[in-house]
Amino acid sequence: MNHRSLARKLTTSNLSISGEFAVFHFQSEDSEMAEEHKFLGYFMPIKNGEFIICAFSDLESRFAEEQRKVDQILSVIDDKQVGTSGFLIIFNKEREILGYPHKGDHKGDKAFYLYKENQYLWERNIDRFIERAENRGRQGTSNIVNISSSAGVQFEVTVRYFEGFDWYIAIVLPKDELRAPVNRVLRRQFGLIAGIFLLNLAVCIFLITKLTNPLELLARKIKLITSHDFTGADHSELTDNLPVTDHNEIGKLAETFRFMVNRLAENIQQLLVTTAANERMESELNVAREIQLGSLPTCFTFEPECKEIEIYADLIPAREVGGDLYDFYFLDEEHLCITVGDVAGKGVPAALFMVTAKKLIKNIASSQKAFSPADIMTQLNGMLYQDNPNATFVTLFIGILHVKTGMICYANGGHVPPIFTESDSPPSFHKQLSGPIVGVIPGLVYKDISMQLKPGGSIFLCTDGVTEAMNAEDQLFGDARLLEEFTRMQDTQDTSCKETVEGILHEVRAHAGQTLQSDDIAVMMVRWNSQLGEKNEEARDEAVS
Repeated sequence: MNHRSLARKLTTSNLSISGEFAVFHFQSEDSEMAEEHKFLGYFMPIKNGEFIICAFSDLESRFAEEQRKVDQILSVIDDKQVGTSGFLIIFNKEREILGYPHKGDHKGDKAFYLYKENQYLWERNIDRFIERAENRGRQGTSNIVNISSSAGVQFEVTVRYFEGFDWYIAIVLPKDELRAPVNRVLRRQFGLIAGIFLLNLAVCIFLITKLTNPLELLARKIKLITSHDFTGADHSELTDNLPVTDHNEIGKLAETFRFMVNRLAENIQQLLVTTAANERMESELNVAREIQLGSLPTCFTFEPECKEIEIYADLIPAREVGGDLYDFYFLDEEHLCITVGDVAGKGVPAALFMVTAKKLIKNIASSQKAFSPADIMTQLNGMLYQDNPNATFVTLFIGILHVKTGMICYANGGHVPPIFTESDSPPSFHKQLSGPIVGVIPGLVYKDISMQLKPGGSIFLCTDGVTEAMNAEDQLFGDARLLEEFTRMQDTQDTSCKETVEGILHEVRAHAGQTLQSDDIAVMMVRWNSQLGEKNEEARDEAVS
């Protein structure tokens, strides 16, 4: 605005009540102020236009001041560094870059190097920066731009728009540096975790070693048990260095192992003593068995030869010695005495009672002349009763066979019935008794029973160890099975007494199977073979008369 225009502006008629602004050029007549300056004036009338208030400002100096402030801001931004190598870029809507790291004469550093090295990258992506800044805040958009240089360096650029200056500020940061704090944290955490792991590993190794070493020691000690000599007095090989002082489960285990070794040594010592005693007892019982079996007749032929008689017997004790008995002997040239008995109980007491009874029977039979089995049994009962505090009894069969006539006189004191065989009839039990068991009831008088054998006839005797033999199903062998097996064997022609006895014993063992023998077994069979024909008949008649 020139001076005339300014003069017209200063008239009250041209001014509004609220005042007017005017920009005008002013050149001072002072040589020092010869340069023309631009001023901003404000004019407002007061008191109905009588006066005009004027205010002036030098726009040139104001512009210079503002430019100085802008330059100062740009200088601060130029020197501003983000992180280690990050930096700021300022540009306007005309795509003109106004500020970047160390613009001007400043020495370059890493940020400046990255900027200059990739300057083409910033200039090429300014449009993307402006677009992201203007779209910031819209749904699904972000003001972050990811770009990569030709060298493979990745950058993350955050763009903001400043309306006051009409500028765009881009914060550029390499992704490696952006990730560096995370990586440092990760490395620190990894190092911490690794340290904790190694510490735990060391503690675990220490604890495992502390636990396994005593266990390995115990394992070695346990293996030594198989080769250690417990018969001696020194067992330090097994008990030395045991961790018995540890107040934990290992210590308890070690103390238990030491206690076990000591008790095992004591038990083995006791076992040795017991075994030695048992061996002595077994040896003595074996001797007693040999003596007992040796007291029984084992030769089944006679001197002089007696062709009329075939005889065989066997005894099987349930233990080393037993209470069953059998015996046979001639009282004179024509009378054969046979005995089978079963003492109550088993073992040594029964064997001693059996020996006593057997000896008494033979003594009584040899001393009398009547050849009466009942008299023998009656006398035996009284003798056994006199000195029998345990009330031990015996079931007994005593028979006297006249070898010339085949007449047999016998007494049965509570014993298993004999089986008689006749040539013209099947075998059968003769269940008639002479009296009860022998040795416990005083004053008993037994009676004789007579039976005439025909040529080829026989008598089979056994103890209840045969009929009461039991199998795994608790089934008895029984009288019926005994008679059946005996009859079957007698149906076979020319079956000897020995074959019959052994056959019966075989069937009893087969019936019992794996079941242990529970009672003594004694078996005897006598067959009368008449070879004198009519002479025998005459002899028999004479014997009867």
